[in-house]
Amino acid sequence: MDRPAEPAPRATRGFAIATLASLALALTGLWWLHGLLAGVSSSGDGRPALAVAIIWTAIGAVIASLASRRPRTGLLLTLIALALVWHFHAALARRIDLVYLAQHVGAHLVLGLAFLRTLHADGGPPVITRLAQRVHGTLPPAIIRYARQVTVGWTTYFLAMAAVSVTVFAIAPLETWSVLANLVTLPLIIIGFLGEYALRHWLHPEFDHVSIFDGIRAYRSRRT
Repeated sequence: MDRPAEPAPRATRGFAIATLASLALALTGLWWLHGLLAGVSSSGDGRPALAVAIIWTAIGAVIASLASRRPRTGLLLTLIALALVWHFHAALARRIDLVYLAQHVGAHLVLGLAFLRTLHADGGPPVITRLAQRVHGTLPPAIIRYARQVTVGWTTYFLAMAAVSVTVFAIAPLETWSVLANLVTLPLIIIGFLGEYALRHWLHPEFDHVSIFDGIRAYRSRRT
């Protein structure tokens, strides 16, 4: 089996430490954000939560634009979006719940549809298969089938989470929805990564597996 050279252990350890630190920081920030949204119901002031939403969305948009093939176009669209947000900031602050709902549902829909698109026969290998090929090179047929099934699983998860988010938002208080969006979503994704890693070892013990962190590195460096 052809396989790219493995990363140096020191580089892998450094990436693992950075990833775990980022996850800890993200979980802390999401816990703080949950408290911020929970306070909106009592205070009625959505401006602090709107400021947080604008800052992290703008940072993400700038990073994505710089990493894209057309950075100038992405940065221009980001500036236009920020101008529109500034113009309508008062209305957005009054319905900050809808702002965060759109972010949560939108992110899951984008990921779900992006994964779904790669499952079509004329769209090339499914996204998980591409990541596995980036790490391992040539894959045996059993792993190709398994990678496609994992892509189906993540596609189902993302689309289902979008539907659950809308449902909980419609029938429950904002505090309850915030628990789902801010305190449950990221741990569920972490559990999904760990569960898939364990399942892969169980179903295919003969395969030359790599660590979860190497898989994350492949995802971050992908070019689809």
